Amino acid sequence: MAPTMVAQFAWKEKVYIKYFIANMISTMKFVLLISMLAVSVFAKSYNITVEGTIKCHEPFMFNMRIFVSYFMQHLELDKYKHDFVAECKDPTSESSEKQYRLLGKASDMLQSEVEPLLFFWHTCGFGGKGDGTCVCKDLGNISADLNLKLDIDFTGKGAMKGFRHCKQACIKAMTGDRTLYGGM
Repeated sequence: MAPTMVAQFAWKEKVYIKYFIANMISTMKFVLLISMLAVSVFAKSYNITVEGTIKCHEPFMFNMRIFVSYFMQHLELDKYKHDFVAECKDPTSESSEKQYRLLGKASDMLQSEVEPLLFFWHTCGFGGKGDGTCVCKDLGNISADLNLKLDIDFTGKGAMKGFRHCKQACIKAMTGDRTLYGGM
C-alpha cells in the first residue's frame, strides 16, 4: 500500500469515527428529551397543604407525616420510590393547643391522581409524655392541589373522626424504618 493510500484510509477512519460520535450524541439527546417529556406527561405533581389546630386537655407532643401510595394491607410503599411528602412536629410538651402546617408536593409515576395518607403520632391523654399513640387518616384520591383545614380537638367528642388505628404502619412511617422505604 502506498503511503498516500494509508493517509487517505486513516483520514477516512477519523471522519467515520467523528460521524459515529456525533450521531451517538444526537441520539442520546433525543432519548433524553423523550424521557423528560414522558415523565412530565405521565407523572402529575400536586401541592398538598394540610393545616389546623390541635387541642388537648393537657400539654402534649406530636409528629405528623404525609406519604402517598401507601398500601396499608401490605405495609409497603410502591416499588419505584418512597413517597414522603411533608412533616410537621413539636417535640415539646409546653402547650395544650398547637398550630400545625404540612406543605409538600406529591406525585405518583404513571398516575393522574395521588392518594395521600396522614400519619399522626401524639401524646395527648398520656400525660404529655410516654409512648403516645399513632393513627392514620386517608386524605382521599386527589387529582388537583389539596388545601385542607383539619382541626383536631381532643377536648370534645369525635376528635379522631376519620382516623383509624394503624400502629405498625404508623411506627414504621414515624421512625423511618429503612426496610420499608429503602432509606429516608
